[in-house]
Amino acid sequence: MRAIGIDDVAARLREHDLASLVLDLPSGGHLLVSQRGGRLMPFLPSGESVLWLSAALGDRARFAAFVDRADWNLGGERIWIAPEIQFTIRDRRDFWGSYALPAAMDPGAWNLEELGDHGCVLRQEAELPAHNLASGSKRLAVERHVRPAADPLRARGDGADIVEGVTFHGYEHDVVLRDLEPNDIGCQAWNLIQLNPAGWVLLPTLSHVSPRKYFEPVRPEHRWSTPDALELSITGAHRYKVGVDARQHLGRVAYLRPLEATRTCLIVRSFFNNPSSAYLEEPADRPGVSGDSIHVYNDDGNAGGFGEIECYGQALGGAAGRTTAADTTVLWIYVGPPAAITEVARRLLGERVSQRAAARLSGAVI
Repeated sequence: MRAIGIDDVAARLREHDLASLVLDLPSGGHLLVSQRGGRLMPFLPSGESVLWLSAALGDRARFAAFVDRADWNLGGERIWIAPEIQFTIRDRRDFWGSYALPAAMDPGAWNLEELGDHGCVLRQEAELPAHNLASGSKRLAVERHVRPAADPLRARGDGADIVEGVTFHGYEHDVVLRDLEPNDIGCQAWNLIQLNPAGWVLLPTLSHVSPRKYFEPVRPEHRWSTPDALELSITGAHRYKVGVDARQHLGRVAYLRPLEATRTCLIVRSFFNNPSSAYLEEPADRPGVSGDSIHVYNDDGNAGGFGEIECYGQALGGAAGRTTAADTTVLWIYVGPPAAITEVARRLLGERVSQRAAARLSGAVI
């Protein structure tokens, strides 16, 4: 299937008068921001998408049908409101049978404003009925500022930080939630990036992690861990969802994917991981079990065949005792030869993750 590029996405949005804008990223990359769904879609200088995109974006008729049925699954990066078990699942005893994504959450009713050299801002207000964990509804104002980010490995002084042969394209994403009618219903920002298979999620950890199971278990051949690293394979061919407790990592997680024999992409998500905050999501079959600030999802192909890295902001409402929560996530995107990308992984993620990345890219890991 032909890869979907930035020109395809821009054409589909124009055909339906859906507002969007493009921000220039470092080293010739681009970030397309779509008002519909509030999506962020990063692209390499070639126009190649960094993240998974819906196949509907590559075909005029398919996208028209997508819009007509108010589908949500565009791809890229999105913001939902957590916990899912409260706002999307009506009955936790029948998770899939009672799944109902609120239209106020996605596609939502975003307003998009360009801020010139300062990026752009997305805003909306939403009211979300609560289930399982509380009753009533939550009224929120959501504001999101998006801007290019500097390379954390950029030259400083003697230039020793530079990794030769690698290009960088990155952006920052501020999310502010404001409680419009404060009540006892807790919530938090839920940031999701959709991943192209096949590749590996790499997470530096503080202990030997057994991820918490939410759906079907991860097959043993798709999970690997040591006392200081966790790896999960993203295939887009069998479903699982797992969580990692906020006390077990420091808020930096990566996705490694070969693009071709001599070119590899490393995506690094960095966010404020705060074990003092409540992380509210719960597995459907275990009421009261919470604390995971990262989730990893692997689709079985029925929703399009992608993976996801999901991270969470600071809680507000309920026991959190705050009516405003502000969070910043950063997405660092590196492309280059496998050896150079391994060195980037070492500097940003540590020795163990770098060793695992090198083994994967050399084909030494089965």
